[in-house]
Amino acid sequence: MSTSAEAPKAPDDMELKNIIDKLAQFVARNGPEFENMTKQKQKDNPRFSFLYGGDYFQYYVYKVNAEQAIMRKQKMQADQNATSQIQALQQQLRESERNLRLQYDALMKQQEIQVDEAIISQEKVEIMNLAKECQLNLEEFDSQLQLIQNSCSKESISSNKTWFSTHCQTEKSADIVLKYIVNSSRKQNQEIMNLLTSYVPLMFSYVYVIHCNDVSCKEKLDRLKSIWLNQKFFDENNTKKLENCELTRQDHKQFLGQQYQSVVQEIVQKITSQYKQYEMQHQQYSNHVQQQISTLECEHFSVMS
Repeated sequence: MSTSAEAPKAPDDMELKNIIDKLAQFVARNGPEFENMTKQKQKDNPRFSFLYGGDYFQYYVYKVNAEQAIMRKQKMQADQNATSQIQALQQQLRESERNLRLQYDALMKQQEIQVDEAIISQEKVEIMNLAKECQLNLEEFDSQLQLIQNSCSKESISSNKTWFSTHCQTEKSADIVLKYIVNSSRKQNQEIMNLLTSYVPLMFSYVYVIHCNDVSCKEKLDRLKSIWLNQKFFDENNTKKLENCELTRQDHKQFLGQQYQSVVQEIVQKITSQYKQYEMQHQQYSNHVQQQISTLECEHFSVMS
């Protein structure tokens, strides 16, 4: 069927016009089978003579084509709307998944910070208790270190060495102070030197990793490390620690995590629980959006068929 450039004249009889208009809508919607069924049913009805090429046949053909054009336009708009809605929902899903990943990364960073802070806090308590047992005044030691920070003169260095020599006459007391902060070594005391060499690579590794993106600082640290390695200041084990700072740092953090397992586990469980809440919220939202997408796809398929 084809429409003419100019619409054919409609019947003056409004009842007949309504019959033709409604039948045209049904035929456009249900196909030519509906027209054939109507022909069989109304073959003896003169009001339906237009179906057999009688009066207003051209108007009927025009109305069927017009209704089909309207339906095609509506279908096209429905297709576009459904596609746009599905794409928008899929984008929302991607955003939700992205937010979940960001939340996970943020929580893992938060967990790392909290674990580090908890371990440092636990270590500080232990150091303070050990210092009390050994009658070491760490506030006094802080004052000594402040002298070097203010002015790294021979006098301030000498004062620190004197304090260290006086107050760290046992391996235990020296270990406490070295845990508290790495100080200068006394070459005359091999035991203290051995203790120092066990801490320096570790301290260096932390500093090196922290400042790995600072080119100027990294160059200075590399020069210092090169001197230590060339002069063989450290034994084989500590030399290996210097050669791979990131691995040394990770091994030490793992050791501390095992040493303070109960504290670490409490933080990990808290963070894991928090993430599971985020994950559950995302899954609920994802299920809701997926259901909307499925509904739209079903409606879209129904319209197409």
